[in-house]
Amino acid sequence: MTMPPQRLEAVNKLDLDLEEEQENTVDAFKQYMEQMALVREIGGLHVIGSERHESRRIDNQLRGRAGRQGDPGSSRFYLSLDDELMRMFGGDRMEGGVLSRLKLDESMPIEVGLINRMVEQAQTRVEGTNFDIRKHLLEYDDVLNTQRNRVYEQRDRIFLKEDLHDDIDEMIHNEIAPKVELAMADAEGPWKLLAQLEDIQSMINTEFGIYPSYTIKLVADELEDVQDLETLKSRMLDLAKDAVKQENEHLLEGVELLLARNQETIKNQIAERSEALDAFWKLSIRTKSAMCNRN
Repeated sequence: MTMPPQRLEAVNKLDLDLEEEQENTVDAFKQYMEQMALVREIGGLHVIGSERHESRRIDNQLRGRAGRQGDPGSSRFYLSLDDELMRMFGGDRMEGGVLSRLKLDESMPIEVGLINRMVEQAQTRVEGTNFDIRKHLLEYDDVLNTQRNRVYEQRDRIFLKEDLHDDIDEMIHNEIAPKVELAMADAEGPWKLLAQLEDIQSMINTEFGIYPSYTIKLVADELEDVQDLETLKSRMLDLAKDAVKQENEHLLEGVELLLARNQETIKNQIAERSEALDAFWKLSIRTKSAMCNRN
Protein backbone atom coordinates (compact mmCIF):
# COMPACT_ATOMS: atom_id res chain seq x y z
CA MET A 1 0.00 0.00 0.00
CA THR A 2 1.28 3.45 -0.88
CA MET A 3 2.18 5.49 2.21
CA PRO A 4 0.38 8.85 2.77
CA PRO A 5 3.49 11.05 1.99
CA GLN A 6 4.07 9.18 -1.25
CA ARG A 7 0.43 9.47 -2.23
CA LEU A 8 0.46 13.22 -1.48
CA GLU A 9 3.67 13.67 -3.51
CA ALA A 10 2.16 11.76 -6.42
CA VAL A 11 -0.90 14.03 -6.38
CA ASN A 12 1.28 17.19 -6.31
CA LYS A 13 3.18 15.99 -9.37
CA LEU A 14 0.03 15.75 -11.44
CA ASP A 15 -0.18 18.43 -14.15
CA LEU A 16 -3.66 18.25 -15.55
CA ASP A 17 -6.35 20.66 -16.60
CA LEU A 18 -9.16 19.98 -14.14
CA GLU A 19 -12.63 21.35 -13.83
CA GLU A 20 -13.65 23.36 -10.78
CA GLU A 21 -15.40 20.42 -9.09
CA GLN A 22 -12.42 18.14 -9.69
CA GLU A 23 -10.01 20.80 -8.36
CA ASN A 24 -12.13 21.08 -5.19
CA THR A 25 -11.97 17.30 -4.74
CA VAL A 26 -8.16 17.29 -5.19
CA ASP A 27 -7.78 20.18 -2.71
CA ALA A 28 -9.90 18.37 -0.15
CA PHE A 29 -7.82 15.24 -0.63
CA LYS A 30 -4.58 17.21 -0.16
CA GLN A 31 -5.91 18.80 3.00
CA TYR A 32 -6.92 15.35 4.30
CA MET A 33 -3.46 13.92 3.59
CA GLU A 34 -1.74 16.89 5.25
CA GLN A 35 -3.89 16.47 8.36
CA MET A 36 -3.13 12.76 8.38
CA ALA A 37 0.59 13.45 8.19
CA LEU A 38 0.26 15.95 11.05
CA VAL A 39 -1.56 13.39 13.21
CA ARG A 40 1.14 10.82 12.51
CA GLU A 41 3.87 13.29 13.44
CA ILE A 42 2.37 14.04 16.85
CA GLY A 43 1.92 10.35 17.70
CA GLY A 44 -1.43 9.37 16.18
CA LEU A 45 -4.80 8.97 17.87
CA HIS A 46 -4.85 8.59 21.64
CA VAL A 47 -7.96 6.86 23.03
CA ILE A 48 -8.95 7.55 26.64
CA GLY A 49 -11.38 5.17 28.32
CA SER A 50 -13.23 6.39 31.40
CA GLU A 51 -14.00 2.82 32.52
CA ARG A 52 -13.62 -0.80 31.44
CA HIS A 53 -16.50 -2.53 29.70
CA GLU A 54 -17.75 -5.85 31.01
CA SER A 55 -16.76 -7.40 27.67
CA ARG A 56 -13.12 -7.56 26.61
CA ARG A 57 -14.20 -7.44 22.99
CA ILE A 58 -15.55 -3.89 23.42
CA ASP A 59 -12.32 -2.74 25.08
CA ASN A 60 -10.24 -4.27 22.30
CA GLN A 61 -12.39 -2.59 19.66
CA LEU A 62 -11.86 0.75 21.39
CA ARG A 63 -8.10 0.16 21.52
CA GLY A 64 -8.15 -0.76 17.85
CA ARG A 65 -9.38 2.73 16.91
CA ALA A 66 -5.98 4.08 17.92
CA GLY A 67 -3.96 1.98 15.46
CA ARG A 68 -5.87 1.42 12.26
CA GLN A 69 -3.91 -0.16 9.39
CA GLY A 70 -0.52 0.37 10.95
CA ASP A 71 -1.04 3.99 12.01
CA PRO A 72 0.59 5.05 15.28
CA GLY A 73 -1.60 5.49 18.31
CA SER A 74 -2.07 4.71 21.98
CA SER A 75 -4.80 4.08 24.51
CA ARG A 76 -5.24 4.44 28.24
CA PHE A 77 -8.05 3.39 30.54
CA TYR A 78 -8.92 4.97 33.87
CA LEU A 79 -10.81 2.88 36.42
CA SER A 80 -12.35 3.50 39.79
CA LEU A 81 -13.06 0.99 42.53
CA ASP A 82 -16.61 2.39 42.53
CA ASP A 83 -17.19 1.27 38.92
CA GLU A 84 -19.91 -1.34 38.51
CA LEU A 85 -17.52 -3.95 37.14
CA MET A 86 -15.13 -3.55 40.09
CA ARG A 87 -17.94 -3.34 42.62
CA MET A 88 -19.49 -6.62 41.47
CA PHE A 89 -16.21 -8.54 41.32
CA GLY A 90 -13.71 -7.75 44.02
CA GLY A 91 -13.76 -3.98 44.42
CA ASP A 92 -14.46 -4.14 48.16
CA ARG A 93 -11.81 -6.81 48.62
CA MET A 94 -9.28 -4.73 46.71
CA GLU A 95 -10.09 -1.59 48.66
CA GLY A 96 -10.13 -3.29 52.05
CA GLY A 97 -7.26 -5.70 51.52
CA VAL A 98 -4.63 -4.78 48.96
CA LEU A 99 -4.79 -0.99 49.33
CA SER A 100 -4.74 -1.14 53.12
CA ARG A 101 -1.68 -3.41 53.07
CA LEU A 102 0.13 -1.22 50.55
CA LYS A 103 -0.86 1.90 52.50
CA LEU A 104 -1.58 3.90 49.36
CA ASP A 105 -3.17 7.32 49.31
CA GLU A 106 -6.75 7.29 47.97
CA SER A 107 -6.05 10.35 45.80
CA MET A 108 -3.04 8.72 44.20
CA PRO A 109 -3.46 6.80 40.90
CA ILE A 110 -2.67 3.10 41.14
CA GLU A 111 -0.86 1.19 38.41
CA VAL A 112 -0.62 -2.40 39.57
CA GLY A 113 -0.70 -5.50 37.42
CA LEU A 114 -2.88 -7.21 40.02
CA ILE A 115 -5.73 -4.81 39.29
CA ASN A 116 -5.51 -5.52 35.57
CA ARG A 117 -5.69 -9.24 36.27
CA MET A 118 -8.69 -8.72 38.54
CA VAL A 119 -10.45 -6.72 35.85
CA GLU A 120 -9.76 -9.42 33.26
CA GLN A 121 -11.06 -12.10 35.63
CA ALA A 122 -14.20 -10.05 36.26
CA GLN A 123 -14.70 -9.60 32.53
CA THR A 124 -14.26 -13.34 32.02
CA ARG A 125 -16.95 -14.06 34.63
CA VAL A 126 -19.37 -11.57 33.11
CA GLU A 127 -18.77 -12.96 29.64
CA GLY A 128 -19.45 -16.47 30.98
CA THR A 129 -22.67 -15.29 32.61
CA ASN A 130 -23.80 -13.53 29.42
CA PHE A 131 -22.97 -16.66 27.43
CA ASP A 132 -25.16 -18.78 29.73
CA ILE A 133 -27.98 -16.24 29.38
CA ARG A 134 -27.74 -16.34 25.58
CA LYS A 135 -27.61 -20.15 25.72
CA HIS A 136 -30.82 -20.34 27.75
CA LEU A 137 -32.52 -17.82 25.46
CA LEU A 138 -31.52 -19.97 22.50
CA GLU A 139 -33.02 -23.03 24.20
CA TYR A 140 -36.27 -21.13 24.80
CA ASP A 141 -36.22 -19.99 21.18
CA ASP A 142 -35.81 -23.61 20.07
CA VAL A 143 -38.92 -24.55 22.06
CA LEU A 144 -40.88 -21.68 20.50
CA ASN A 145 -39.56 -22.62 17.07
CA THR A 146 -40.74 -26.21 17.56
CA GLN A 147 -44.21 -25.00 18.53
CA ARG A 148 -44.20 -22.54 15.64
CA ASN A 149 -43.33 -25.29 13.15
CA ARG A 150 -46.11 -27.48 14.57
CA VAL A 151 -48.66 -24.69 14.17
CA TYR A 152 -47.48 -23.95 10.62
CA GLU A 153 -47.63 -27.64 9.79
CA GLN A 154 -51.25 -27.87 10.94
CA ARG A 155 -52.09 -24.65 9.10
CA ASP A 156 -50.60 -25.96 5.85
CA ARG A 157 -52.49 -29.22 6.32
CA ILE A 158 -55.78 -27.32 6.67
CA PHE A 159 -55.07 -25.27 3.55
CA LEU A 160 -53.77 -28.07 1.33
CA LYS A 161 -55.49 -31.27 2.44
CA GLU A 162 -58.89 -31.95 0.90
CA ASP A 163 -60.34 -34.24 3.60
CA LEU A 164 -59.65 -33.49 7.27
CA HIS A 165 -61.98 -36.05 8.86
CA ASP A 166 -59.17 -38.37 9.90
CA ASP A 167 -57.18 -35.51 11.43
CA ILE A 168 -60.18 -34.23 13.38
CA ASP A 169 -61.01 -37.74 14.60
CA GLU A 170 -57.45 -38.15 15.80
CA MET A 171 -57.53 -34.80 17.62
CA ILE A 172 -60.84 -35.68 19.31
CA HIS A 173 -59.53 -39.10 20.35
CA ASN A 174 -56.35 -37.62 21.78
CA GLU A 175 -58.38 -35.06 23.73
CA ILE A 176 -61.21 -37.26 25.02
CA ALA A 177 -59.52 -40.64 25.64
CA PRO A 178 -57.40 -39.53 28.66
CA LYS A 179 -60.44 -37.78 30.19
CA VAL A 180 -62.54 -40.93 29.84
CA GLU A 181 -59.89 -42.99 31.63
CA LEU A 182 -59.73 -40.48 34.46
CA ALA A 183 -63.53 -40.31 34.68
CA MET A 184 -63.96 -44.06 34.99
CA ALA A 185 -61.59 -44.13 37.97
CA ASP A 186 -63.93 -41.89 40.00
CA ALA A 187 -67.48 -42.64 41.14
CA GLU A 188 -68.71 -39.22 40.02
CA GLY A 189 -66.42 -39.15 37.00
CA PRO A 190 -69.01 -40.10 34.35
CA TRP A 191 -71.36 -37.32 35.51
CA LYS A 192 -68.57 -34.76 35.42
CA LEU A 193 -67.46 -36.03 32.01
CA LEU A 194 -70.97 -35.66 30.57
CA ALA A 195 -71.21 -32.12 31.93
CA GLN A 196 -67.82 -31.26 30.44
CA LEU A 197 -68.72 -32.76 27.06
CA GLU A 198 -72.02 -30.86 27.08
CA ASP A 199 -70.08 -27.66 27.73
CA ILE A 200 -67.48 -28.40 25.05
CA GLN A 201 -69.90 -29.58 22.35
CA SER A 202 -73.03 -27.51 22.70
CA MET A 203 -75.75 -27.48 20.05
CA ILE A 204 -74.79 -25.67 16.84
CA ASN A 205 -77.53 -24.33 14.56
CA THR A 206 -76.29 -23.36 11.06
CA GLU A 207 -77.80 -22.91 7.64
CA PHE A 208 -76.41 -26.31 6.69
CA GLY A 209 -78.21 -28.09 9.54
CA ILE A 210 -78.43 -28.59 13.30
CA TYR A 211 -75.57 -30.27 15.09
CA PRO A 212 -76.78 -31.57 18.48
CA SER A 213 -74.80 -31.56 21.67
CA TYR A 214 -73.21 -34.72 23.01
CA THR A 215 -75.99 -35.59 25.45
CA ILE A 216 -78.74 -34.91 22.89
CA LYS A 217 -76.84 -37.12 20.45
CA LEU A 218 -76.91 -39.92 23.02
CA VAL A 219 -80.68 -39.53 23.40
CA ALA A 220 -81.11 -39.48 19.61
CA ASP A 221 -79.12 -42.69 19.28
CA GLU A 222 -81.45 -44.34 21.82
CA LEU A 223 -84.51 -43.25 19.82
CA GLU A 224 -83.10 -44.01 16.38
CA ASP A 225 -85.29 -47.07 15.74
CA VAL A 226 -88.60 -45.37 16.76
CA GLN A 227 -91.17 -45.34 13.97
CA ASP A 228 -94.39 -43.76 15.34
CA LEU A 229 -95.31 -40.90 17.67
CA GLU A 230 -96.78 -43.00 20.50
CA THR A 231 -93.67 -45.15 20.73
CA LEU A 232 -91.54 -42.00 20.72
CA LYS A 233 -93.51 -40.55 23.66
CA SER A 234 -93.28 -43.81 25.58
CA ARG A 235 -89.54 -44.15 25.00
CA MET A 236 -88.90 -40.53 25.96
CA LEU A 237 -90.88 -41.00 29.18
CA ASP A 238 -88.88 -44.12 29.96
CA LEU A 239 -85.64 -42.20 29.34
CA ALA A 240 -86.84 -39.38 31.60
CA LYS A 241 -87.74 -41.86 34.36
CA ASP A 242 -84.34 -43.55 34.02
CA ALA A 243 -82.62 -40.17 34.19
CA VAL A 244 -84.56 -39.18 37.32
CA LYS A 245 -83.83 -42.57 38.88
CA GLN A 246 -80.13 -42.27 38.13
CA GLU A 247 -80.07 -38.74 39.53
CA ASN A 248 -81.86 -39.87 42.71
CA GLU A 249 -79.46 -42.77 43.15
CA HIS A 250 -76.56 -40.40 42.65
CA LEU A 251 -77.95 -38.01 45.27
CA LEU A 252 -78.59 -40.86 47.70
CA GLU A 253 -75.06 -42.14 47.26
CA GLY A 254 -73.76 -38.64 48.00
CA VAL A 255 -75.95 -38.34 51.11
CA GLU A 256 -74.91 -41.79 52.35
CA LEU A 257 -71.27 -40.95 51.82
CA LEU A 258 -71.72 -37.65 53.69
CA LEU A 259 -73.51 -39.41 56.58
CA ALA A 260 -70.80 -42.08 56.76
CA ARG A 261 -68.13 -39.41 56.95
CA ASN A 262 -70.06 -37.50 59.63
CA GLN A 263 -70.63 -40.69 61.60
CA GLU A 264 -66.94 -41.50 61.45
CA THR A 265 -66.12 -37.96 62.57
CA ILE A 266 -68.59 -38.21 65.49
CA LYS A 267 -67.10 -41.54 66.56
CA ASN A 268 -63.62 -40.08 66.52
CA GLN A 269 -64.75 -37.06 68.56
CA ILE A 270 -66.50 -39.33 71.13
CA ALA A 271 -63.39 -41.48 71.42
CA GLU A 272 -61.14 -38.44 71.90
CA ARG A 273 -63.43 -36.93 74.54
CA SER A 274 -63.76 -40.28 76.32
CA GLU A 275 -59.98 -40.55 76.50
CA ALA A 276 -59.78 -36.99 77.84
CA LEU A 277 -62.47 -37.77 80.46
CA ASP A 278 -60.69 -40.96 81.52
CA ALA A 279 -57.44 -39.06 81.86
CA PHE A 280 -59.21 -36.40 83.98
CA TRP A 281 -60.75 -39.02 86.34
CA LYS A 282 -57.44 -40.82 86.71
CA LEU A 283 -55.71 -37.54 87.55
CA SER A 284 -58.47 -36.70 90.09
CA ILE A 285 -58.15 -40.11 91.78
CA ARG A 286 -54.35 -39.79 92.02
CA THR A 287 -54.72 -36.29 93.46
CA LYS A 288 -57.23 -37.42 96.12
CA SER A 289 -55.04 -40.41 97.03
CA ALA A 290 -52.02 -38.16 97.45
CA MET A 291 -53.96 -35.76 99.71
CA CYS A 292 -55.25 -38.66 101.87
CA ASN A 293 -51.74 -40.02 102.30
CA ARG A 294 -50.51 -36.61 103.50
CA ASN A 295 -53.30 -36.38 106.10
